[in-house]
Amino acid sequence: MRRHGRPVLGAIAGLFFGVFLAFDLLAFKAVASDSPLLLVLPVAMLIVGIVLGVWAPLRRGPAPLAPATPAAPTTD
Repeated sequence: MRRHGRPVLGAIAGLFFGVFLAFDLLAFKAVASDSPLLLVLPVAMLIVGIVLGVWAPLRRGPAPLAPATPAAPTTD
């Protein structure tokens, strides 16, 4: 069984996040339009997305055991 995450999905999500973050920084005039950050940010987020996609678990752990059924009430 393969125990790898989803690096392609992480790469796509990271790239989109980086592009939209760079666009937001440009739209709100937080950085100049000739800033190298606008090119570095999508590439950096792409790499972060790949790393998180490989590192993330595929699914949750085993389901917890069902609690024990309570005993029937006794009448005294």
